[in-house]
Amino acid sequence: MPNWAVWCRSLAVAGFGGLLAFVAFDPADSVEIERGEGLWFSTFAIAVWTLTLVSEPWQASRRSAESSDRSGFIDRCFGDVTIDTAAWLLAIWMMMAALAMCPPGNLRSATNEAWFWVAAAATLTAARRLLVERSCRMMAFALLIAMTFAMALDACYELAVELPRMRAEYLADPDEMLRQAGIDAPRQSAARMVFANRLLDGGPTSTYLLANSLAAVLSLPILAGVLAVIHWRRKRASLGTAGLGLIAISVGGLALVGTQSRSGLLACILAVVYLTFRMNGSDDAITADTTEDSAPTSLGPSRPAWWQRSLVPSIVGVIAVAFGFVSVGLLSDAEWIDAAPSSLLFRLQYWKSTLAMLADHPWFGAGPGTFQAMYLQYRLPQANETIADPHNFVFETLAAGGIVAGALLLTLAILLVRAYRRSQPDTTRRQPALPDSSSTPFADHQLAMKMAIGAVVSSGVICLLSIAAGNLPNLGQILLVMPGAIAAGTLAWKSRSRLTALIPWAGAVLIAMLLHLCVSGGWTVPGVAVVIWIAVAILVPHESGALGNTGVSRHGRSRRNASLWMLSLGLILLLTIRTTSLVPVTSAGTAMSRAEYAAQSGLAAKAIIEIESAVAHDPWGTAPAIWHSDLLKTKLINEGDTVRHRSEWESAADEVLRRCGIDPIARRSVAEQYLHVYQCFGKAADLERADQMLMDLCRDNPTDVSLVAQAALVAHQQGRAAEAKRLAQQARGLSMLGENVVRLLGLQFAYVVRPIGPAAVNAPVQERIKVQFSRIPGWPSEP
Repeated sequence: MPNWAVWCRSLAVAGFGGLLAFVAFDPADSVEIERGEGLWFSTFAIAVWTLTLVSEPWQASRRSAESSDRSGFIDRCFGDVTIDTAAWLLAIWMMMAALAMCPPGNLRSATNEAWFWVAAAATLTAARRLLVERSCRMMAFALLIAMTFAMALDACYELAVELPRMRAEYLADPDEMLRQAGIDAPRQSAARMVFANRLLDGGPTSTYLLANSLAAVLSLPILAGVLAVIHWRRKRASLGTAGLGLIAISVGGLALVGTQSRSGLLACILAVVYLTFRMNGSDDAITADTTEDSAPTSLGPSRPAWWQRSLVPSIVGVIAVAFGFVSVGLLSDAEWIDAAPSSLLFRLQYWKSTLAMLADHPWFGAGPGTFQAMYLQYRLPQANETIADPHNFVFETLAAGGIVAGALLLTLAILLVRAYRRSQPDTTRRQPALPDSSSTPFADHQLAMKMAIGAVVSSGVICLLSIAAGNLPNLGQILLVMPGAIAAGTLAWKSRSRLTALIPWAGAVLIAMLLHLCVSGGWTVPGVAVVIWIAVAILVPHESGALGNTGVSRHGRSRRNASLWMLSLGLILLLTIRTTSLVPVTSAGTAMSRAEYAAQSGLAAKAIIEIESAVAHDPWGTAPAIWHSDLLKTKLINEGDTVRHRSEWESAADEVLRRCGIDPIARRSVAEQYLHVYQCFGKAADLERADQMLMDLCRDNPTDVSLVAQAALVAHQQGRAAEAKRLAQQARGLSMLGENVVRLLGLQFAYVVRPIGPAAVNAPVQERIKVQFSRIPGWPSEP
């Protein structure tokens, strides 16, 4: 094996460890993925994939030289690529859907999410090859335990310290906290009520944006603790190991309950039941991965009866779930249980709307990154939330790529299940020993140590960059989380000779996470998805690499050609993502940060120059265009309604509409800019333009109470009394649906539609819809 291939493999493994650390610190969220905050993750994943596949043709094979002679070029160099092909076809189709659905979607958010799907295929392909070595699988296990245990500790710290402090600060001065968060939520508004409910009743999030995303990964330390206890009961681990397992269960369980995620708790309980029966049902779970240097030579017992395999675990699972929910319900408030039916009803509403969307767009769905904008057109009248995904990983795939993407996901799942079943040992006879891996250039634990080094280096770089950006860490959290993460990872690695049942553990992790994602978002959250891909790679590692030593000289040119092709393909992907996405989004983000600093310093002209630079850097981005238009509107209001100022602002507003596609939120922001200008100068042309946009928005977002009410007020000012009254009645009817208090007209605000003059210069004048409706004779109101 040439030295350059050894270096590529080593860098790939170290990069893989760094990728795990990266998503632990910056797991992102589906909305952040659309904004481009996952592009560095995607670039990192493609780089790891490139290094892996460049070195793959030179990796030692488990096949004989004779079979290699009969195989084709691809099989000779990369082994069976059927699963890889399905994963990459899904990624390619998602990129095609992103391009095909723009317009009506926004090209920036669509391609940002499409690159995530490319990263998913790259990570899965690379992980299945890098985790062939058992020591690498154990190191990946140790890193995952370190990451998730640290998150559990961080969540416990939030529960005990951070959340009580934030709640006290909010109760003392709600306006200041809302100002710091950049949220416009007037007193007694629905927006303020939603913010307060999430803060006062919500759970910890650790490095994630949502508690439900954190809940998806908290099953990992719990299942590792259960595994340690089971090994102790089977005399395969010490009492101290069992004690550490109980600590992991306690910390992970406390954090999971703190997130208040019903689906996360349910999925974790069922996964624990599965792991317990899988480990106790037969010895396969232990002997399938016995020791580091010995081959699996299991002489397991006969296969259990069907009722032992299915009926008993099912009954125990139901009892365990019932007991868990009752216990948590008794220890928490009644709302945790009472809200479960309504929460499930919301999911059913999301899925019904998604199916209606799929019926209109069967081939490509809404396209990646466009679901939130298109969902509002299909949202049921009684539904209220503006969601970023359908809260189900299957529906999310269908919504992003249509029925073709769903078929490819199903095909990938079938191929993985078939490969897993083929890889399981036949316990009725002794298994043949696998070739000794010590003959490869990566003997012992060299690769595993490089994976750990990559994770440590990545963590250090991220921390230094965070400090350089002014984000100083909390000393208390560091003193709790960092030692806990190091201890958990180290103990998991040192227990590798005893805690050997990686296959059952990975299966339980996959069950827990996929069950949770059946009713929750997170399928396109890197910090959640990466764990799923690694669990799949542990369950179904790649079966073979390239030729054995016998065929080195005979097929050396094939290996070199294969490495060159993969290097070329990887460089093309990296150059494409850098040119079309990473550089534009990063440059625009930097310019927007400078513009924000200038605006806060009172340098309005400097802020406009910087935001114009952001608009120029990213020709697809909507956010810089909206901010640019808003700054020019402010300049128009403050400096006077001159021809030049108005022309600049209207051009910027038109640019927003050109970029945003059907996004109702972006389009409404432009309509509200026109309403604000109308309040200041009273020109009928501004009101007419706002009226046109609002009426178009009502067709694309017909269930938004405040939007329909705003359109009614504008139509009334325009003199269309009958249409205005109809819209007002529609708004009143929507406010009573779903028994949702935040939809009440008394909690919804709308722009006042009349010339106001200097009083509206500093900020647009808004008033409760209920109050505005009450001033118009014959219009509906509420008590």
